[in-house]
Amino acid sequence: MNALPLLLVVLWIWSAQGLHIPTAVRFIKDFLDFSNKAAPPSRVNAFVCWGNDNIKLIHGLSTNGVSASVFTKWEPLTVIQNPEPALFLLDMSCKYSDDLLRQASNLQGFTAPNHWLLLADHRETGSSLTERTMIASSRAENESSLHQTTVRMEEEAVTTSLPDLMSQEEGTVFPSDELVTCEKNCSQQLISLRHETENSILEHYKEVFQALNVFVDSQVLLVFQSSKEHYQLVEVYRQGPQEHAIFTNTGDWTLQSGVRWKVDLALSVRRSNLNQTLLKAAMVVTNPETLNHLDDFVDKHIDSITKNNYILLTHVLETVNASVEYIIVDSWGYATNGSWSGMVGSLQRKEADIGATALFFTADRLPILDYIALTTPTRAAFLFRQPPLSYVSNIFTLPFTTSVWVASAVLVFVSAVMLYMTTVWEDRHQLKPSWVEVTMVTLGAVCQQGSPFVSHGVPGRIVMILLFIAVMFLYTSYSANIVALLQSSTTSIKTLDNLLHSHLHLGVHDIVYNRHYFKAASDPVRRAIYEKKVAPPNIPDNFMSLEEGIEKLRMGLFAFHLELSTGYLMIQKTFREDEKCGLQTIPFLQVVDPYLAVRKNTPYKEMLSVSYRKLAERGLQDRTLRHLYTRKPKCVSKGSSFVSVGIVDCYPALLVLLYGTACSLSIFVLEMLANKRNQMKRRAFLH
Repeated sequence: MNALPLLLVVLWIWSAQGLHIPTAVRFIKDFLDFSNKAAPPSRVNAFVCWGNDNIKLIHGLSTNGVSASVFTKWEPLTVIQNPEPALFLLDMSCKYSDDLLRQASNLQGFTAPNHWLLLADHRETGSSLTERTMIASSRAENESSLHQTTVRMEEEAVTTSLPDLMSQEEGTVFPSDELVTCEKNCSQQLISLRHETENSILEHYKEVFQALNVFVDSQVLLVFQSSKEHYQLVEVYRQGPQEHAIFTNTGDWTLQSGVRWKVDLALSVRRSNLNQTLLKAAMVVTNPETLNHLDDFVDKHIDSITKNNYILLTHVLETVNASVEYIIVDSWGYATNGSWSGMVGSLQRKEADIGATALFFTADRLPILDYIALTTPTRAAFLFRQPPLSYVSNIFTLPFTTSVWVASAVLVFVSAVMLYMTTVWEDRHQLKPSWVEVTMVTLGAVCQQGSPFVSHGVPGRIVMILLFIAVMFLYTSYSANIVALLQSSTTSIKTLDNLLHSHLHLGVHDIVYNRHYFKAASDPVRRAIYEKKVAPPNIPDNFMSLEEGIEKLRMGLFAFHLELSTGYLMIQKTFREDEKCGLQTIPFLQVVDPYLAVRKNTPYKEMLSVSYRKLAERGLQDRTLRHLYTRKPKCVSKGSSFVSVGIVDCYPALLVLLYGTACSLSIFVLEMLANKRNQMKRRAFLH
């Protein structure tokens, strides 16, 4: 990842007495120890022109346990793209320093985890100051030679001291401890000269930082030498590409005490005020009327995700004190021939800083977006009412388990055998009954029907009574279960494969992301659902409006893919209480909940991420979600409504009747043919 949330640039301004290398090395070591509390660098890359003093720097850093490399000539910044944190030390007096800074800026090098230490060209600053001071002294000497005094340019001698100046939004740097001899009446000229020099140096560094990508995610420290053993730390950053540099006093360093930090270590805390800096946000709007109802909770089911994130972004902008300009687009954005459309395209082209509408977390978007907050925990899925049990199973076989069916069959068979044996014993002196008659009696008993065959003996009658009593209880239990099963719904449709092979018709809410993800589905089951049930060839596809899909869902035997909160809201408004029971969902899209995203390498990533987390911690996000999003309706009247029995419920019974009729007709035809054949044989025999 090239976008890095933190930049530490330390800019050192030295007085005319020159750079004291041992003290400088000591300061660098102390500052490394201080930095180790947050993000310790793995190595130091030094670009300096110190000659033989380079060894002192390497020795000082190596004793501190830090790996160091020294570059004494211009080299392309290939090491800057190393993902490991590193400290870059640059001597601004080197001829290639400007080129190196520009290259680092172009490579987004002024971002974390890289640390930068820039040593300003002390020779140029010091000589310029000394030369101008000598000119002022010479002019004063021509006016009067009576009184001479030694004027020491201490910070307390001027009206606006340096630390006070640095605490403002725009400060300046001036090397002190400058001893100048002049006439008594030239002190005002020297004070005026100091202010003029301060402003000149300030303008110089304003121009330097104006050309560099040093923004709110960067920590720029101007370190000036107020005495031999004391350095003042002043950070500088820009709140936006068109903004000027801001200078703020953050602490100091002394040889005895080390680094003394006076502000919060977290950049997102101490730079949380953007002073109405303009940010650009891309917003997805699929219905033009949404722009008139972004925060009044009217038509909550239309562009719910856009309205939710608009309200949250408004809170965030108030938190960081920023202004915003919205870019309205009609799509979240999808890749086509290497380029992106919609909101993602605006972020990719750096036309926007923030994606004001949450979007799905997908792998192909990771190289161009940074996801910062889960603002909308909602899902899209197929929503359907659980179909009656008779649509997926033969309810006439469900009342009994397999073991009960087997036991019942054994009981009927044993009863038939006993009935046959008793009737044979009773009518042993008469015509014996056939197995066909006994079988018909037994089947009549099972079906609660009578029979012309009657046993004349006591044993046969006892067997028949027991048979009728047994099948009566079986028939009662069977009938009761059938009634219950007719009112039951099935829970067997749990996966996309079950949905594909079910009798349910499918429909999809006609919205941009549904058309994209259904068409791009590559999984075999999902692809089959799209090609066979959503958009079959040669007929109109099943993408439809929200109202049409919800009405078909209410009628039953229909699964509608939509954003669930929107569907639940419409169900609350249009369904009867009993129709709200048995709702089931099956996810189709292989994505996680929508996240809010910002463009890659934006300096506002950490600041916005922290602000969104504050909204979640303090309950504002949950409050907005409760206003905009509807939960699944509760089933409070299940089983209280009348359930009609349809043809599908009676289909197996009708099949039995149909098969029985067909068998009867077939046997009748065979009997007629057999009878006719017998008659023909009889006639042939007689002749």
